Amino acid sequence: MRQATRATELINECRRRVTELAALRRSAIERAHRVNGMTYADVADSLGITKGRIAQIRNGRTEQN
Repeated sequence: MRQATRATELINECRRRVTELAALRRSAIERAHRVNGMTYADVADSLGITKGRIAQIRNGRTEQN
């Protein structure tokens, strides 16, 4: 049971960190667009992802399809 409990704790910590990282990435994308004047297509190219994925990230969708 200790091992299962520890695994659950680690899974929960990973989920919290993923949520935090997603917020940081979303903020950086918006800052690149707003402050640096980059288009979302430019941001996508810089990150090596599609413009559609940028739209998903901006809308809060963090899962990869």
